[in-house]
This record gives sequence, structure tokens and C-alpha cells, in this order.
Amino acid sequence: MSYSQMRAAMGTYVDQTMTVMRNNDVLPTWVQIGNEINSGICRPVGSVSSPAQMTGLLNAAYDQVKAVSPNSTVCIHLAQPQKYDVMTTFFSRFAANGGKWDMSVFSSYGSADVAAGIVGNMKRISDAYGKPFLQSEFGGRVDRASSTQAALVAYIKALKANGGQGIFYWEPECMSPFTGYNMGAWDSSSKRPTAIMNGFTQA
Repeated sequence: MSYSQMRAAMGTYVDQTMTVMRNNDVLPTWVQIGNEINSGICRPVGSVSSPAQMTGLLNAAYDQVKAVSPNSTVCIHLAQPQKYDVMTTFFSRFAANGGKWDMSVFSSYGSADVAAGIVGNMKRISDAYGKPFLQSEFGGRVDRASSTQAALVAYIKALKANGGQGIFYWEPECMSPFTGYNMGAWDSSSKRPTAIMNGFTQA
């Protein structure tokens, strides 16, 4: 596809997806356009190195979300906010080209001792562009429940202290034998949550 064809397809896809949800009375509070899009979306056409086209594609999605569900919060999602220069590269180019978004959201899987600094970077981005923020992904080793729980508590405390909107665990229900992913928070023997989840009540 050409860039203009891709932009039209993006709008159509988002419109259809949102319309299906609206027709079934399940309009989302948040809509995340892309997943960990540090390097852009629909690359190479929408690469961060082609910021005008990247912004055009993301704005096409934004506009269609709002056309179907004006009250949904549209999120831009980047990974590894500890890499502050990568964050500023993306957001400066996106904003300079007229990027539209309502909330900045981030993935981070760091340990407890780095949580405050990483959340501090999220806040710096939030302050620079006047957007609220949340941590859309956090996780840790299920076989190291105490350290993962401690990290979760550290992130929640840092988010509360810096005005963050919340945190999501990715993905708590993962367990053997259904997946080899070892950063869930469920015990494969008992089929119950591990102590990791207690972090949500301890921060």
C-alpha cells in the first residue's frame, strides 16, 4: 500500500473495530493505538524516522476512535521508559507533527530499586506534553514471587507519588502448561494467584 492507502486502511480498521464494540455496548475507557510503538507503526512507512507519516497513521486511528466513542481515552504506548532519550525522540517528533493523544502509557519490567527513577521518567514525559500517564505493563518472574511483589509495590508507590493513573500486570493468569511465559502471577499447581498479587493491596 501507499502511505495514503495505509492511512485510509488504518481509519477503516479502527472504525470497524470500535463500531463492533459500540454495537455490543462494550465501549472501552481506554484505547491503545499500537503496542510498544517506540519505532513507529506500520513500519517502514510509519517509522519514527518518518515522523509525518507516523503521525498521520496514528492520527487516523485517533480520529476514528473519537468518531465512534468521543469519551474513550486514546493512549500512546511506549516501552522501556528508562531509555529517556528514546521516549523524547518519539514524543518530540509526534508532537511536532500534530500528534493527537490523550494519555501516555508505558511498559516497564524493572526491579524495585529502579522503579522510582523509571516512573520519574514517565512523569517528565507527562509534564512535557501535558498528558496524564499510567503504566500499562508490569511483570516479574513468577518463580521469584517475593521480589516481583516488592517491585510491584515499588512501582505503585512511585506512581501514586508522581500522579500516575494506575498500573496493569501483564499477564497475571499465565501459567504452565498453557504457556511457557514465566512472568505471570498464577501458581500452576493450585491454579490460584501467587503472593505477587498481594502487591496491589500493600502499596
